[in-house]
Amino acid sequence: MTKADFIELVKSKGGFSSKVETENAIKAFTEAITEVLKNKDSITLVGFGTFYTTEVSQKSGKIRVKMKLILNQPIQHQNLNLVKLLKML
Repeated sequence: MTKADFIELVKSKGGFSSKVETENAIKAFTEAITEVLKNKDSITLVGFGTFYTTEVSQKSGKIRVKMKLILNQPIQHQNLNLVKLLKML
């Protein structure tokens, strides 16, 4: 599904009057989720799932061709748990 298809689907399901209004609603939703995750917090939408972040620790690896050791920096991973939604399918 493309972004345009998704906007059309949300427009028809949500009763929005225009594509611009629908796109603004989707943008507001994603920005709100992003802000919550940047604060290392989680958000649960009952009946849908939970958005949360996890810390991935520093890892090392080797580049075999150059026999060089590399270190990856620790990062924050964004996750979405859809267990409740998938159980209904």
